[in-house]
Amino acid sequence: MDRRVRKTRQALTEAFLALAQQKPEDQISVQELTNLADVGRGTFYLHYQTVQDLADQITADSLQDLLDKFTQAAPVKLDGAYTTWLNGLMQYLTAHKAAFTRIAKNPVTPSLHTQLVTGFEAPLPYEAAVNCFLVNGAIGLIKTWLTQSQTLSQAEVVALLNAQLLASDRNGLVNNSVK
Repeated sequence: MDRRVRKTRQALTEAFLALAQQKPEDQISVQELTNLADVGRGTFYLHYQTVQDLADQITADSLQDLLDKFTQAAPVKLDGAYTTWLNGLMQYLTAHKAAFTRIAKNPVTPSLHTQLVTGFEAPLPYEAAVNCFLVNGAIGLIKTWLTQSQTLSQAEVVALLNAQLLASDRNGLVNNSVK
C-alpha cells in the first residue's frame, strides 16, 4: 500500500478513535472526521463509503493484527511461567487501547468472536474443551480490563491469566498428541 494511503488511513483511524471516546459512533460525521484528520471529504470517500465502513475496517484490522502477532504459536512458558508472553500481549493491547476498548464496548459480530477464539485456541496444547474455557475466560477478563480499567491492573490480569495456564498444566489437561 502506498505511503500516502497508509498515512491518510492512519489519520482517519486516529480521528475516529478520538471521536469515538467522546460520543456515540453513530453520531460521528464525515465532516468531523475529515476536520480532525486534516483531510478532505473527497479523500475520505476515496477510502470508505461511510463512517461505519471505517469503523468496521478498524475492527477487522485491529483483530487481524492481534491474531497475527499472538496466535502463531502457543503461549511461551519461560522460567516456569507464561508472564513474558502475557506481558507482551497486554503491552500490545495497552499500546492499542483506544481501538480495543472500542471493540470491547461494542457488540462484536459472532463471526469476529469466533475468529478471535479460534485464533487463540489453535496453538494451545490443551484438550478442546479446556482451550474453549481458557480462551473465552481470557477474552472476558481482558474485555473487563479494557472497559473497566480501574478494576484490575495490567499486572493483575497477567497474574490471573498466568495462573489459569499454569493450573491447566498442573492438572494434566495438556493434549497428549501435542506433548
